[in-house]
Amino acid sequence: GKNVVDDLWDKSWAYWSYTRKICENLYGSKDAKKFIALTNLVKCSNTDGYDKTTDRIFKKCVQEHQVIWKEIEIIKPETIVFFTFSFYKDQLKELPFALAGSVEEIHDCKHRVPCGQKKLGWWERKCKTAWSDSVRILITGHPQYKKKDEYISLITNWIRPQL
Repeated sequence: GKNVVDDLWDKSWAYWSYTRKICENLYGSKDAKKFIALTNLVKCSNTDGYDKTTDRIFKKCVQEHQVIWKEIEIIKPETIVFFTFSFYKDQLKELPFALAGSVEEIHDCKHRVPCGQKKLGWWERKCKTAWSDSVRILITGHPQYKKKDEYISLITNWIRPQL
């Protein structure tokens, strides 16, 4: 049956259109949705549209209930991309699914890469987990207001070596 992703997949909004194109570059247009999992870091919001998630909501959802970390442990991904560089950097320092002492900083949380006329946050890490000796994590900026072709190319090229 149809699900939320099916309803939103063809939207022209930056998140959906950029993510769709990245996935199609990696997996082909027919089967792209079969190879990815999309989720929100914070599961509940008190607004529609612009993210006005309070620190209290974030702490409850991510730190106390650890919903995103439980999802990651269930899915067992080899590659994780968070489109949230401007928000939650302090909260993303800890990766509860990583084995103790295994987190390696490839590029720290202050690193930037050029994307059009902007500098895109590019915090790259890798770690060992119960399901893999090498899970790659990229915390980068949301696609909105980014030069589309460059953004898509940057993310596609970062993910591709893992495939």
